[in-house]
Amino acid sequence: MARNIVKDGGFESQIIGDPIGVPWNYTGTTEAVSEGAKLEGNVAALLNDGASIRQTLRPL
Repeated sequence: MARNIVKDGGFESQIIGDPIGVPWNYTGTTEAVSEGAKLEGNVAALLNDGASIRQTLRPL
C-alpha cells in the first residue's frame, strides 16, 4: 500500500501505480497536514473510461 502525503503549500507526489490497461484500481492511504492538524484516510481510484478518485479523511 502506497502512501501519499499532502502538506500546506504543496503536494508531495508519489507514483502509486502504472495502469497497463483498463479497468485499473488503486487503494492506499493519504495523510493531510493542515495548520498543524493531521488527517488520515483511505483513497480509492478507479481508471476506466474516465478517472474516479474517492477519499475520506479522519482526524488522527
